[in-house]
Amino acid sequence: MHYFPMIGAATLAAALTALNVQADSPLPASWTFWQQGSGHFAAVLDHRTALSSTGAVQLRYLDGDSSNSFGAAHQDVDAAPFRSQRLRFSAKVRTQEVLGWAGLWLRVTDANQRVVAFENMFTRGIKHNEDWARHDIVMDIPAAAAQVQYGLILSGKGVSWLDEPELAIVGRDVALTRIPWEPTSGGAWVESPPEEPAP
Repeated sequence: MHYFPMIGAATLAAALTALNVQADSPLPASWTFWQQGSGHFAAVLDHRTALSSTGAVQLRYLDGDSSNSFGAAHQDVDAAPFRSQRLRFSAKVRTQEVLGWAGLWLRVTDANQRVVAFENMFTRGIKHNEDWARHDIVMDIPAAAAQVQYGLILSGKGVSWLDEPELAIVGRDVALTRIPWEPTSGGAWVESPPEEPAP
């Protein structure tokens, strides 16, 4: 099994030595935050709730129509080490008063930025108040993969946290967490969930 450290971990750890660990701070440059729908969300690096010394990514609903909205944060990595491999994205997640759902998500694109693999925790989302627990997405990475995006999503009201993320190549004996979807010739995904994050 091969483990891959997260982007910017050493840089982030060094920067945190100059911060008050009791205060939130902006997400590091290696993380991208975005939102979709009529609701409004915020993302910060939380040092008070975090399990790790580097801080936990926090997504928080602010206001607006939460029924069709989500916020998400992700990192990007080169897919080259994972091509034609079975990849496990695992992280610890915590939720507070989540009325929709929260969870991990993992997306793979090719050189043309076409989605070639995708999964989130839409069908097994974390709700209400849940303490820190490790969750996984296990996916086969296509040979055409160019980029892997992984992160946290919050759909609807509440607060969610992600800490201690890890990418690891695992054996074929490790079960997939969902049956792979097949893209159509036009690039659309068969049976894609309504909460699929868009670029």
